[in-house]
Amino acid sequence: MIIRTLASFVALAVTAATPAFAGFGTTATFGGTMAPTFDYRANGIVVQLPLLHIVGDLASGVDGGPDLGITASKIMHSRKIAEETEGVFMPGLGLMKTRAGTDIHVQARVGGEMKKGAGFGLYVVPQLGYFLSSVDGVDGAVTTGGTVEFSAWFAK
Repeated sequence: MIIRTLASFVALAVTAATPAFAGFGTTATFGGTMAPTFDYRANGIVVQLPLLHIVGDLASGVDGGPDLGITASKIMHSRKIAEETEGVFMPGLGLMKTRAGTDIHVQARVGGEMKKGAGFGLYVVPQLGYFLSSVDGVDGAVTTGGTVEFSAWFAK
């Protein structure tokens, strides 16, 4: 079920019409536990997949299989700050299936993007979510957190 959902999100993003700054890239997260993500952006939507984290789990042979996840954000507001630099507000959703349980969260990427030849972004990303444990006898819990993210992407 989760793999089908992840595949649907990726297919939607990849087949969307692509404006000038659509393309592939990566995001490094500071303050989180994930390796850099593989990103695709088109039509103001950014889809992030933790492929390096998944490959690391597969290579290390962890019990219970790899952690699977996806995050998607949409530029809802942008404002020109300087030549080729915009401030952006990007609300989004994330879903992560780990050996310990399932996490679903909402987030708000707020930051700046520079777009000249390639794109670069720096964001503060507060998050609010719910974690449903798969460990016997443990219930779910509301989660809060956040990260700082640095993104780089290449136009198609």
